[in-house]
Amino acid sequence: MGKFLKTVCSLFVCAFLVIPFANVSAENVKEVATYEELVAALNEGGIVTLKNDIEVTAPIITNKDVTLNGAGFELKATYTGTSGNQTIITSGSGTLTLKNIKLIDSPKYGVQAYNGGNVVLDDVTINNNSEKYGAVLINGGTVTVKSLTMANNSYGIEFAVGVNVTGTPALIMDGEIKGNQKDPIYVDVDQVKELNVTNTETSKQKISLKDNTIVLTDGEKVVATSNTLPNGTVVDVDGTKMEAAEPTVTPENPDTDKDNNQTTAKDEIKNPNTSDNILFIIGTLAVSALGIIISKKQLARN
Repeated sequence: MGKFLKTVCSLFVCAFLVIPFANVSAENVKEVATYEELVAALNEGGIVTLKNDIEVTAPIITNKDVTLNGAGFELKATYTGTSGNQTIITSGSGTLTLKNIKLIDSPKYGVQAYNGGNVVLDDVTINNNSEKYGAVLINGGTVTVKSLTMANNSYGIEFAVGVNVTGTPALIMDGEIKGNQKDPIYVDVDQVKELNVTNTETSKQKISLKDNTIVLTDGEKVVATSNTLPNGTVVDVDGTKMEAAEPTVTPENPDTDKDNNQTTAKDEIKNPNTSDNILFIIGTLAVSALGIIISKKQLARN
């Protein structure tokens, strides 16, 4: 009997230890089905899961540490306009992690890391955004790419430093960028004087600086190159600061060209045109024959 009571007491103790943690986990996962529910849940932080596709009627800004699990569903922008911030979802501070979600039809960008805000993209697809703007805006914040697919945007990831932004735009590669997006990497050269790029050891693709362009590679294969950076643009690659510079062009050797020209001139002197010699001989013979004919006529008259 004593052993039985000890066993029962042990089970009760375990239950009291486990139940509180189970309740916390359940309370932290919020399932949302409408735009209003989504905004409220993001403002609380924690873990948010979509129950269905949601139409976004106005841009969303979050300043919390929050994970938004799309569960394969999409956020579709239904608002219009390009003045100011018209990005579907922006991290102003804290870390916004997007997982298994699609962002479509934004009049500007799909997602933004703003002035110190952090965004993690893990199995994210961004399609059909504005013809003038990109899929991802790194506006003085940091974006970590684990798995990102982009298509049918004006360009892909943009480095920028907007008005009143003091942070340095940074991109961390921890996976790969996929899709048929033209210009996957773009730098606003009018705004950006310095940017950071970092590669994790396990990242499938790597990002670096080559001469005056940002280069994304997959092993030996070049996946994408950025637009041309002005000379002197500072790029911190894995903690090492470098400066963009035009590629060095090896000048031609003027002495070699001079020698070649001289050799050609000598060849021309040593090898006169054969056809010119033949014409000269024919002309000489014709003049001689004409002279003989004239001489015979004069003798006949005499």
